[in-house]
Order: sequence, then C-alpha cells, then structure tokens
Amino acid sequence: MLVLKFGGTSVGSIEGLNNLKKIVESHQRPCIVVVSAITGVTNMLIDIFAKAVSPGSKYKDDLALVKEKHLELAQAMLTEQNYNAFKEELEDDFEKLESLLSSVSIMRNRLKNLEDHVLSMGEQFSSKMIVRMFEDAVRIDGRELIVTKKSGDASQILWDETCKNVNEAFKNFNSLAVIPGFCGRTPDGYITTLGRGGSDLSAAMIAAAIGAEEVHIWTDVNGMMTSDPTIVKEALTIPSLSYSEAAELCHFGAKVLFTPAIWPAIKSNTPIRIKNTFCSENPGTLINREGNVENTLPVTGITHVGGISLITVFGNGLMGQVGTSYRLFGAIADQGINIVFIAQASSEYSISFAVKDEDGQKALDVIRKNLEADEIHGSYIDVAIEKEMAIIAVVGNRMRMTPGISARIFTALGNSNVNVVATAQGGSELNVSVIVKNADVERGVQELHKEFFK
Repeated sequence: MLVLKFGGTSVGSIEGLNNLKKIVESHQRPCIVVVSAITGVTNMLIDIFAKAVSPGSKYKDDLALVKEKHLELAQAMLTEQNYNAFKEELEDDFEKLESLLSSVSIMRNRLKNLEDHVLSMGEQFSSKMIVRMFEDAVRIDGRELIVTKKSGDASQILWDETCKNVNEAFKNFNSLAVIPGFCGRTPDGYITTLGRGGSDLSAAMIAAAIGAEEVHIWTDVNGMMTSDPTIVKEALTIPSLSYSEAAELCHFGAKVLFTPAIWPAIKSNTPIRIKNTFCSENPGTLINREGNVENTLPVTGITHVGGISLITVFGNGLMGQVGTSYRLFGAIADQGINIVFIAQASSEYSISFAVKDEDGQKALDVIRKNLEADEIHGSYIDVAIEKEMAIIAVVGNRMRMTPGISARIFTALGNSNVNVVATAQGGSELNVSVIVKNADVERGVQELHKEFFK
C-alpha cells in the first residue's frame, strides 16, 4: 500500500487538483491520500482566530473568503450532484465554525485547544471536496486516527495508540481513502495540530503504522536540492539521501519536508519519496536508510536558516561547575524556546547557542534571571546576544571519510569575505554548521556550492 500526501499548492488550484486526480488514479488500490489545506487557508484561519479574540476586530468577511475559495475550486472539479452535496456539507461546517468563533469572540478565549480546532478546519474542508473527485473513495477523519499529547504549543504523537487506530481503520481495506492531515486529538478528545507542515507527519505516521511500501510527498518542486535554488541557480536535485542527511538538511532550512516526519519513517524503515505534482514524470528524491550508495561526492547538500540570534554565556562561573549547563538549558526549555545550534569552548569558559530572533530577548532574560544565584556566590558569569545572524549547514554522509572538508569550508567562506562567528560539528561528522551574519549568508552559500558541486 502507498500513502500519497499532497500539499497546499497541490490542492490549491484547478491545475493542481487535476494533476492530483491523475496521479491518484495511476496507482493501484488500496491507496491512502493525505491532504493539506488549500494554499493560504491555514494563514487565513490563524488571522480569523486572532481577530475573534481581539476587541473590535471583524473576521466574518475573511471567513466568507475562505468559503468562496473552496466553492470556486469545487465547482470546477466536481459534478453538479457532488458539488451540491459538498456545498451543503460546507455550509453546515461554516455554521458550526461561526458559532464557535462567536463564543470565542464573546469570551475573548485564547485557549490553544480552541485555536487548534479552528486551524484544523482547513484540512477538513479540502478533504471533503477531494474525496468527491473519486468514485471509489471514502473519507476518514485524521483527527480520529492520530492521537497526541500536548507539549507546549506542539503536539507529540502517541505511537501505540495511533498505530492501533490506524490498523483498525484499514483492516481489510482495499479501496481509496482521503484523510485530512495536520491534525489529531488528545486521548480525552481535544483537537490538536501537528505544526506547520504537519500533514507530512500525518502521512509518515499513517504509513509507518500500516507498513506502507513508501510514502510520497507531492509538492511543487522536483525534490530536495543541493541548495536553495532561489539563491543558487546551479542547485541540483538530490536523487537519494539517507534519513539522517534529510533530517539535517530539513532542520537547517530545507522546507521541502517537515523535519518531524522523518522520525516515524526511521522507526518503521519506510522510504519517503519527494515528488512534484506539476512535473510527475520527474523521479524526485528518495529518502531511505541507505541513502545514495553510489554517490562519490563528500557533500550531499548545503542549506541555511536566517533570522537567528546567537547567545553566548561566558565567565569563570562556568569553569568546572557541575550543573550550570543543565540549569541553563532547562530554564530555556521550560519557556518553550527551541535551541537550534550549540557550541562550547574547550576551556569551559563560554557556551554559545542559537535561537530564532523572536526568541532571543526572551532567552536572554531567562538566562540572566537564572544565573543571578551564581553571581551572588562570587562567580563571574555574563551573557551577550548577537541578532540578525544565520546558520549555514554543510551536510553529507561521506564527509566523515573525506579529509580536509572543514578546511575547504572555511577557505571558501574566507575567500568570499564571509566571517564565521561560531561553528559546530557533531561527532558523526555528518554536518558542519557555521553562524554568519544574515547579510553574508547568500554569498556564503553560493561560494560553498561552487566549492563542493563545481
């Protein structure tokens, strides 16, 4: 059995939906199709919820636009009978959604579970339209399959409970299922969302649970690239790579695949294939355990992520002190701040780590408050922040077997006048990451791509 996931651009236009229909009909049954909300709808729902809880803000016109988007696509794609049935169901869904938002507006209730309920509706709308494009399809609500627990603003999937639900739903199944992605529920029934890009995770989790042959992620590019093609015109499609390489590239900015989706694929050893809905004949990128065993290049890809703040904690209070790092990172984690990069001087005099720019000041305040006790006891500890930075990551399985990779990285960056502010390399030698100024990142990525893919 195959699991096919179609993203927002694939379901957000008549061209995309026609291609989706052809792709699905080309595959044998049984087959599972996981769909995202149509392009822009999740952002619109975020704004609608924000307006509902803000005094004086109006959201009903925006809600009407969301409805109109779906009706326009449905009218182009469905028979008259199916369109009328979809329109009736959509009217009912919007009536319930308006009632919920009205209650939110009156109570000014910002509860996360209410917001998740509203945001989950984009996938509900698109799946109810798409299922009517096929004669042999049934719709199964992903909120009844994916079971999660809450962790801050993110939802973590409960593996055993989800696998049980999925296997029960698809026992002796031999047809076509359309499933809304991106959402699930807690054991006590509250609707949850899986994060932006979470439909990838829905598809990968369902594929893992049923032991699918592969999970195909259909998007609007030909696969994962050796670098961002908007920066590097010479960027190439990567034919295949390992789970670990894909995880590193996605973590540091490659947006083709939602990073957490790799976890269930690793656990179940389910291959992931990235394909282009608008160029289906392109083979795309295969992600599996082995990666590209025929590749002779040391580097698989070069990626980057901007909008980073680099925070450095330094002083003699770090030297030889047990538990300082534990308290430092524990306090940051308690505030729901994600750390994307860590480097520590061998002298133990300083620790540097990177967070998103929007979390920078919050992290700084948490650290200063947390380290006040150390200063009281006579230790010197201070903290500094550098904003508007970026991370460039050079990734490849074969880097560990190739001498001189780091030298080539720093030489290429130095020759292009890109100053490296901090660097980190894992023990696996799979990834060498550097922090540079935002203003230098494009030049740095271009020079590194020339160095390793010329």
